Amino acid sequence: MILPYCEIDGILTLRDSDVHELYNDMCAEETANVVFYDGSIRNEDQFLQYFRSKSADLYVISNSDKHTVALGWLNTFDQRTAQVHYVGFKKHFNRESLKLGREFVQQILRMGYVTLTGIIPDTNPAACRMAEALGFTKLGTIPDHCYLYHEDRMVAGNVYYIRSLYEDLQ
Repeated sequence: MILPYCEIDGILTLRDSDVHELYNDMCAEETANVVFYDGSIRNEDQFLQYFRSKSADLYVISNSDKHTVALGWLNTFDQRTAQVHYVGFKKHFNRESLKLGREFVQQILRMGYVTLTGIIPDTNPAACRMAEALGFTKLGTIPDHCYLYHEDRMVAGNVYYIRSLYEDLQ
């Protein structure tokens, strides 16, 4: 199941405490500093405010047992393109969670996006493998593109993209 964090008839689909818990789960798995490598989000309140501000669209991806297996979000919206971010939770990673990740990407593309992009620091080869497993293609590498806040240094950024198969249907 892919649940968007949004307001429906004046009611948010997730409580503030649920969103805080998602961030804290990333911290427990030591992925928050990896995902937010630039230091833009450093605590649960900043995480909540980021998605509340409408700067990004958050999606919670759950398996058939209703466990949250991953989070995905979009930002940097431009016409029919967006930047996509995806973080899987290690404790629930398996074939089903990978399948759900692919479904998430395809669902986003069916919403009318022609191209999704992502930039992954060179220091995160696991995320590069995940991007490729989700169907993304590596376009290239930009030297000194990603600032690692916790290390106070710049590293290369790998650029990934996926194009919609549905573009001609619209």
